[in-house]
Amino acid sequence: MILLLAMAFSLNSLAQDTAEEASLSTSNSNFIQSVSGLVQQGGYENEVRGSFYFYVKNVRKLGGSVYVFDDWDNKGIVVVDEEQKFSIDNINFNALSNEIQAQVDGEKVYIFDFNFVDEVYINNRKFKSYKFQGADRVLEVIYSDDSFSILKDYKTSIKKNDPDPLMFKEHKDEYIIKKALYIERNGNMQKFKFSKRNFLNQFDKDTRKDIEKYIKDNKLSFKNPYHMRDIAKYAMSIQS
Repeated sequence: MILLLAMAFSLNSLAQDTAEEASLSTSNSNFIQSVSGLVQQGGYENEVRGSFYFYVKNVRKLGGSVYVFDDWDNKGIVVVDEEQKFSIDNINFNALSNEIQAQVDGEKVYIFDFNFVDEVYINNRKFKSYKFQGADRVLEVIYSDDSFSILKDYKTSIKKNDPDPLMFKEHKDEYIIKKALYIERNGNMQKFKFSKRNFLNQFDKDTRKDIEKYIKDNKLSFKNPYHMRDIAKYAMSIQS
C-alpha cells in the first residue's frame, strides 16, 4: 500500500511539472480580495477584474525570459477609466501569454482582464488592448494622438542551442522576445520599420530639417522607445 501511494504521488507530481502554468481560477474575482497587500491606493475593488494563475516548474528548463521587464521590481498604474486608477507594485508584461501580470507570494500571478481595465502603465510605459490580426491583443503604446498611434508588439520564440559535447557547460534552449512596430490609423494596423529614414519620409523637406535638428540637439535615438515617443510628439506639434 505504501509503495502504491508513493507511485501515485510521483505520477501526480510529474503530471504537474509537465505544464508551464496551471490555472487556479479562470473566473473573474474581486481584485482586492485576491491580491490583498498589493494595492497601495484603491477603492475600486468592484471595477478591476482578472484571474489567478499558479506557475509550476518548467521541466524543459528553458533559459531566457518571457517577460519584457528584467525583473518584477516595477511600478504600475492600472487605469479603469478617466476617474479611477490605482498604483501597484510587482508588475510585468508576459510576452508569451500576452498578459499584464502582478506577482503574488512569488508563486502566483494575477492576470489583468482588459474587459475591465482601460490601460496599464509599467514604469511609465503604456500598455493597452487593441483589435490586432482578428483578436484582442495587448500592445505597448509608443505614441498616440487623434490621427495615428505607434504600437509595439511583443512575441516569443525559442532559440535552439547546441549541447556542449564535453558537458562542461549546460546549453539550454532559451526564450527570445521579438518586437515589431505598427502604425494604427482608424483601426487599421500596418507594420512599420521605425527607422529615421522611414519616419522622416512622412514629412515635407522643411519639416524634416526641423525634426533632424531636434534629434541632434537632444541626442535622441530611434532605437530607444522613449526617444521615439518624443520624436513623434515633436514632429506632430510642428506639423500642425
